[in-house]
Amino acid sequence: GMISIFLVCEFILFIRAFINRKKEHKKKKLRKHLRRLIIISAVVYLSTQMIYLNSMKEAVDFYYGDFHALKNISLSIPENQVVAFIGPSGCGKSTLLSILAGLVQPSGGQAFIEGRPVCRGMGSVGYMLQHDHLFEWRSIEQNVLLGLELRRELTPETRARAVRLLETYGLGEFRKATPRHLSGGMRQRAALIRTLAPAPALLLLDEAFSALDYQTRLSVTNDIYSILRGEQATAILVTHDISEAVALSDRVVVLSARPAVVKAVHTIEMGGQSPQERRDDPRFREYFNTIWKELDLV
Repeated sequence: GMISIFLVCEFILFIRAFINRKKEHKKKKLRKHLRRLIIISAVVYLSTQMIYLNSMKEAVDFYYGDFHALKNISLSIPENQVVAFIGPSGCGKSTLLSILAGLVQPSGGQAFIEGRPVCRGMGSVGYMLQHDHLFEWRSIEQNVLLGLELRRELTPETRARAVRLLETYGLGEFRKATPRHLSGGMRQRAALIRTLAPAPALLLLDEAFSALDYQTRLSVTNDIYSILRGEQATAILVTHDISEAVALSDRVVVLSARPAVVKAVHTIEMGGQSPQERRDDPRFREYFNTIWKELDLV
C-alpha cells in the first residue's frame, strides 16, 4: 500500500543522508529521516497486528441469494483482545466467522488478518465449534495433536508446546485417557487446546459453550478465560448469552436483526477480573441491561 511506498522512499532518503552525514546540515536531515522512518515503521507494524473486517473502499456486505445478511460491517480488532459478537438469532453472526475463516467470500468489501486478505486455507485461523468433536478412539493428547498432524506441522517443538498446554490447564494427567473419561467442561478445555496448538493468529469461538448445562458453562467460562489470557490469544466469540459476552470479552459488538449492522460497540472496563469477579461487579448489571435494550428482545 501507500504506507509501504512511503517507508521505502524514506529508507532511501535515510541512506543518502547517512552517506553524507559528515556535513552538519546533512546530520540534521539524517535525524529527521530517522524519526520519520521510526514513525512509519511503527504504523506499518501496528497495522499488521489488527484483524480488519473492512477494506479501504467499502465495508463488508454479504448476501444469501436475495437475502441481505450483513450490511456495512466495518471493525478492527487489536491483537490479544477477546471480542464478542451478540445479536438476534439469524442475524449473521456465524456468517461473519465464516468470512474470517475464509469459508465464504463477502459480497462486498474484504477481511484482513495481520495485513493479509483472508482466503481459504490461509492457516492463521483456529475455529472452535459448538461441540468438542473429539475422536473417541484417540487419546486426549492425540486429539490435541490432530490439527498439527493435518497441517504437517507436528515436530518435537510443537508437540512439546501442546503437552505444555495440557499440563498448564489441568489436563496433563488425562493425556493418555480417551474423551469418554472426561467431563463436559474438561472436553471443552481439550477442544480449545487442540484449536490453540497450531498457534493461530485469530481464534473463532462459535457458540462454543452452548452444548453445556448452565452450571458447567459457568465453570468452563472461567477455564476458557484463563487459557485465552494465559496464551494472549486474539479471539472472536459469537454468543446469544449477554452474561457470557460481558464476562469473557474486552469488547462487545451488538448486531441488529438481518441485514445485520453494528448497532453499538461496548468496551468492557473490567480488565484483569475473572468472569466470576466480573459477575459480582456492580457494572456487570449496567452492561447487561444496556445490551439487553439494544437487542430489542422485549
